[in-house]
Amino acid sequence: LLEGKRTLVVLHFMGSHGPYAQRYPEHFAAALDWHAYDKSVLYTDSLLEELIDSFRKNPRVRAAVYVSDHSEIPGVGHAADLFEPEMAAIPMLLYLSEELRRERPELEAVLRNHAQRIFTNDLTFDLMLDLMGIRNRFSPPELRIARPEYALTPERAMTLQGRVPLAPPPGVASG
Repeated sequence: LLEGKRTLVVLHFMGSHGPYAQRYPEHFAAALDWHAYDKSVLYTDSLLEELIDSFRKNPRVRAAVYVSDHSEIPGVGHAADLFEPEMAAIPMLLYLSEELRRERPELEAVLRNHAQRIFTNDLTFDLMLDLMGIRNRFSPPELRIARPEYALTPERAMTLQGRVPLAPPPGVASG
């Protein structure tokens, strides 16, 4: 997939959707006395680690983004009618190749500066454009995490079709 000069690859993981025990191989983490949900998260983490290792070895991979669509509460799931704020607190991982870091040091600096800021999945498209160096004059810079002007606040960050503001998880800057 990565033989062309310009290629966008999208991988979709089932991640930690229930039933959790079906989200990792039976033998995986057998020695751990953990809930199946936690093992599914650990398995996803191990897959991401393998991917990042392979990205580092492939000069064609310049950037990668991993983001979950939602979190879950074991035993509750992620149903909108049972919404709890922790269901919206999701991981995001960014990988920038050494080459991209050398070519665009300001990109890495801006992303590191915003690493603890609140971010919503609907902004991922603009992030991808910025990582690929594609100009986008239609999205406001204050909603683009790869831009110095990024200024999404919890009051503006919404979930559940724009009905519920996101409160930042502990340790995440709100402004």
